[in-house]
Amino acid sequence: MNKKKWIIGSIAGVAVVGLIALLVIPSEIKKNQPPTVKTAQAVRGDVEQWYSATGKIRSNRVKTYSPGTGMSFQEVLVGVGDRVSEGQILARMDTTAYEKAVDQTETAYRTAEKGLKQLQNSLNEYQADLSSLDSQIAALKAEIERENQAGEEAAKQAQELARQLMKQMNRGGQSLDADQLAALLNAQSQSTANLGDKQIQLIGLQLQRYVREAQGASYSASSLDQMRETVDTAKAAYESAKSLYDEAKSGVTADFAGIVSEVGSGSSMLSSAGITVKSDSDLYAEIELGKYDIARVKAEQTAKITVPTAEFGGKVASVGAIAQVSSTLTGTSTSTVTAKIHIDNPSDALLIDYDCDVDILLGKDTDAVLVPVEAVRSDNGGSYCYLVEDGLVKRAAVELGYSSDTFTAVYAGVGEGDLVVNNPTADISDGARVTPETGKAG
Repeated sequence: MNKKKWIIGSIAGVAVVGLIALLVIPSEIKKNQPPTVKTAQAVRGDVEQWYSATGKIRSNRVKTYSPGTGMSFQEVLVGVGDRVSEGQILARMDTTAYEKAVDQTETAYRTAEKGLKQLQNSLNEYQADLSSLDSQIAALKAEIERENQAGEEAAKQAQELARQLMKQMNRGGQSLDADQLAALLNAQSQSTANLGDKQIQLIGLQLQRYVREAQGASYSASSLDQMRETVDTAKAAYESAKSLYDEAKSGVTADFAGIVSEVGSGSSMLSSAGITVKSDSDLYAEIELGKYDIARVKAEQTAKITVPTAEFGGKVASVGAIAQVSSTLTGTSTSTVTAKIHIDNPSDALLIDYDCDVDILLGKDTDAVLVPVEAVRSDNGGSYCYLVEDGLVKRAAVELGYSSDTFTAVYAGVGEGDLVVNNPTADISDGARVTPETGKAG
């Protein structure tokens, strides 16, 4: 009986020793083996890098139809969300104020026209008066000149008769004809008297001209030009008021097809609020770019615009030149720049001012060496990958190209077919021995 127990105990001891050996020996062997790492083989292919953002669908053509200050809509014929066609009547106007404006501006225009006509007539009369006075003055001056010459001739004749008389008297001869001498002297006296009267007349005419010319200061060319400008301004105001009145009579019509996005409330109808229409055929997506994205997104880049039911092609139309600053409740400010993405061939699937997803193609590499995105690491020394060559890890500095969500193009540092450590852990270092689990990058 004791012998049997000893045999059983011995068997149990051997089993325990064997179990310990099974647990300890493989652990020691495993401890001395290189760690296994996942690797991928670099391949050659194409890669595209996209920038993704959430944006809003916007209309490139928006117009608000307002009744104008002091005006009002008599009847609004559309509501928010209505689709309208070009030329469709949106509202009928209360034309009372327009009629009043036409009457007022027409009165001002006609008054200005009358004033211009009166000024022109006065100017014509003024110029005619000056011309008449100038003619009278010139004629009187010519007459005075002729009489001056006649007086001088009579004086010469009298002097000659007097000389002869004195000569005969000195000789004691016969006397000259006394009647002839008296006639000459009388003619000279009369000529002198007439000449004095005409000089006075000339002075009077010259004084009249001076006074008339002074009165004509208000008929200057500049005054006439100012009056013409007044007439032109009044005419333009009248024609504008009449045009608005004609439009108001026919109602407010849409300049283009689109969607009604806003209609003023009943109270705002009496002010300047109106009806806003947004075109649904000329649309773009609007996104906000942060400081790290502004340098990457540029005009003319290809884009995709996605909504729940459809996808559209497009291009970046513009990137804003001015940043928009917004502040949070905590006082933190954020600067963004607005980018517009033109949408090709928009359809009813696009809802104006609704959310959309935007993907912009930043660039692509073709026929390039590709490695998994997880294989690339960066530190102060730049970007690098871990290669596995003959079971040893080798750190390789790399020059990177464009990246997709899964692959990165490598311009230098990794060659086609090289094994790279995929998603290396912190215990992987240059020179370490590893056992690779080989895969492919693509």
